[in-house]
Amino acid sequence: MTHTTPRVRQVPDAGVPDLTPVDGCRHCGLPRLLPDGLPHARRWSRGPGWHGWTAPTQQQIKDRMIARRADRIVTGRLAAGRPVRRELP
Repeated sequence: MTHTTPRVRQVPDAGVPDLTPVDGCRHCGLPRLLPDGLPHARRWSRGPGWHGWTAPTQQQIKDRMIARRADRIVTGRLAAGRPVRRELP
């Protein structure tokens, strides 16, 4: 019997906000392609159970965009952790 180590998703840097991608799955919020290049494929979520990537609703897209903007205003950072460029007066 061989033992395989399960894949573990890395926790993002504490200084970078963990925001759901605007075009993330309707049910779990994961993008169609994960950062490691693997597709969303079939995932388990508490509500819908096993599901494939499903496009988010227009309301979900709007809510996610508003959340990103609010975070950018509060923290002064972009989602990738880079400082927001501000024009000098």
